[in-house]
Amino acid sequence: MKNLQSFSITPLGATNTLGTRTKITDNRFNKSKIISYDYSLNSHYDNAKKYLEGKGYQIAFLSETKTGYILLTAPDIGFFELT
Repeated sequence: MKNLQSFSITPLGATNTLGTRTKITDNRFNKSKIISYDYSLNSHYDNAKKYLEGKGYQIAFLSETKTGYILLTAPDIGFFELT
């Protein structure tokens, strides 16, 4: 059986001092990263996907949840800690 690494993606609304952001949580290492929302993209999913692919991940699957998304990496690329 192949192992996949999962990430929870949560949209974060704007505050008085910060714009819209995307929170990416690595479900294996229980670490998270908050990134600025890129308005040239269509969704928080696309925003997180662009960030993770830039870190060497290959996104294989997407699932929607009530609060955001779950992204799964392609098998056999290894596990990396979210930085």
